[in-house]
Amino acid sequence: MKLYDSIGPNPHIVRMFMAEKGIDMPKQTVDLRKGENREAEHLKRNPHGQMPTLELDDGSYLSEITAICEYLEEKKPSPPLIGSTAEERAECRMWTRRVDLNICEPLANGFRYGEGLKMFEKRIPVAPEASPGLKMVAQNRLKWLDEQMADGREYICGKRFTLAVGPDEALRLFLKTFSHQSGVKPVLDRRQPFYVLDKRHLAKGVKEIDMEQASLDSIDELTVLACDMVCEDLRLKPTEVDRRKYRLRMTERIVDGRAYMCRDEKGRAIFKCDLAVCGPEGALLEGVFTPKDLRGQGIATRAVWTLCKDLLSEDKADDGKLVREAVPFLALHVDEKNKAARKAYEKVGFQHACDFRLALMPQVEPAKQPITAR
Repeated sequence: MKLYDSIGPNPHIVRMFMAEKGIDMPKQTVDLRKGENREAEHLKRNPHGQMPTLELDDGSYLSEITAICEYLEEKKPSPPLIGSTAEERAECRMWTRRVDLNICEPLANGFRYGEGLKMFEKRIPVAPEASPGLKMVAQNRLKWLDEQMADGREYICGKRFTLAVGPDEALRLFLKTFSHQSGVKPVLDRRQPFYVLDKRHLAKGVKEIDMEQASLDSIDELTVLACDMVCEDLRLKPTEVDRRKYRLRMTERIVDGRAYMCRDEKGRAIFKCDLAVCGPEGALLEGVFTPKDLRGQGIATRAVWTLCKDLLSEDKADDGKLVREAVPFLALHVDEKNKAARKAYEKVGFQHACDFRLALMPQVEPAKQPITAR
């Protein structure tokens, strides 16, 4: 046999599996960065152009990591990494499927459509607007996996190391390695606590505030608030922000029904919030902002609480017909140093679930281009 190998999480899983089983075989490296996996020679081995691919003794080819690992398990049953009984094999396949579909798929595509966009946009269909939502799903399912393993088990399938461990570990290593090898230093790098809220934990006793779904009549006000927020957050001068792009972004949010705002008695905009994504699997809040001169009055706490209460509840028309289903949970992230915002979210009922880092990479082309949201 022969393994056609490359960088990336999928080949890494197979190499881990082979190492654990003590299997050694010839390997040939396919250069993904040069696109060799999309050239005719490799497409004969794997029409999908994916990695890795295993060449069998009879000259045929096998791809897809789970299929390759199960084939190697059957060829060399000891030590068993999928299971030695029907029950163990079923349990391992169940957990491998859960980790793959619920964590690795959304996490990998969130990376491909986001940080890895330049590498993948000419190779596969990409959807950059889906990246935040996919990452949110992966974060939620990672939290769920942590809860499942809180019973003291050492590995996902109880006390034994199995194939189910591979996808998550390999993907995390790949993302770390990709960042290291790029050699580009971020212009901003900071830890961001990730908060989650469901209906059970929504605080009681918070005073509701009048909230409106923004319309295009409010586009000028929302653009000003969005640009003010970016200037404050990234310590930019107003001239360094491309206001046209933020206006376009807010227009898209308004048209999609994902922009919300509050006004005072005089009609002044005193709060804004957007939904990066909102659907049956959950919602991700972003762009939460209150003007500086209005802070310390509890406006953000009341506004976020009001919006969360509405989103966590069904919306029905006067005739009883369902207009919008309740979302199962809400999530947001915040700069760890923004103690006032964290305190406001915790008053609403948000719970600190995990942490990740926000890194903004410098734009190279064109030179001196204003910084935009990416």
